[in-house]
Amino acid sequence: MQPSIFRSEVLKVTVYLVATMLLGALLAPPLFLSGKWLVAQGTLEGGLLDGLNSALERSKFSRYFNRSMLLAAIVMIYPTVRWVRAGLNDLNRARIDVSLKTNPDRWKQLFSGFFLALVPLLLMGWMYVKMGYYRALTTDDFEWSRVIINALSAAVGAALVEELFFRWGLMGLILRAARPFRALLFVTFVYTLVHFLKPPPELQMPTVTWSSGFWMIGQIFAQFGNPIFVMAEFTTLFTVGWILGYVRLKSSSLWMGIGLHAGWIFGIKVFSPITRKSMPIAKMLPWAGQDLKTGIIPMIVVVLTGIVVWLILRKRYSRSAFAGGAKD
Repeated sequence: MQPSIFRSEVLKVTVYLVATMLLGALLAPPLFLSGKWLVAQGTLEGGLLDGLNSALERSKFSRYFNRSMLLAAIVMIYPTVRWVRAGLNDLNRARIDVSLKTNPDRWKQLFSGFFLALVPLLLMGWMYVKMGYYRALTTDDFEWSRVIINALSAAVGAALVEELFFRWGLMGLILRAARPFRALLFVTFVYTLVHFLKPPPELQMPTVTWSSGFWMIGQIFAQFGNPIFVMAEFTTLFTVGWILGYVRLKSSSLWMGIGLHAGWIFGIKVFSPITRKSMPIAKMLPWAGQDLKTGIIPMIVVVLTGIVVWLILRKRYSRSAFAGGAKD
């Protein structure tokens, strides 16, 4: 495959990302104002919609911004996929088999991935408590059943949606025009960037206007000027994305990736409500941060988990998608 073909597909996905950000920035202010207006009118009070009314009332602009970005990403998928497919058909290229395969070890890989991610993460959290970064709350401050249910629902939902979107949909498109290594590199970068479309936790939001969404984007990308921030969180997320992409390519399956993804999220969602930070974040950086995915220590833990995954899959799959793929 010629390099121009790969560049064409990368351009289309880049246009998708830019269009998603622009549309999300445009949608965020009207969504925020509409939500607050509904709360003020009392339209959703009582009955089945009372929970939605409470969520709209307590949500800040940053939450509306995140939801508008998700909505924009969903809206832009259809025209982007049609555009990509049209370009591939026009090229009349030979098809390369990079599809997902039936996995007879699916349940074994799902649960092994879950615990391979979860156990080191919780051990790291325990170490944080012993080091004085965090303090453990008493059982009077939380309900274990609620913590577990909330963590499990978040883990299952996010792992399924993101693995299907990034490692099945997006990677599948890029693999049709590039070798696996390039596809892995590009999709991992996109995955990491999308997870950075959130404002800094200490951000002070001014009065919301029609341009607030674009102002928020500026604040988000301004974080990249902070080398400690980039080292503490961006590199960890990139490593996570790389491992998940590698698993998809090596096994031609999503099962272990879903397990790993769910295990990491479950650990973070369990640790957060049962602990509180014992020192300012500035004193913990760059080794640790506001959660279990921020800092050099989490990156080291993720890398070690990735090495274990690599050893397991290397033995299980002597040949994989890395052995083939489209020529650049």
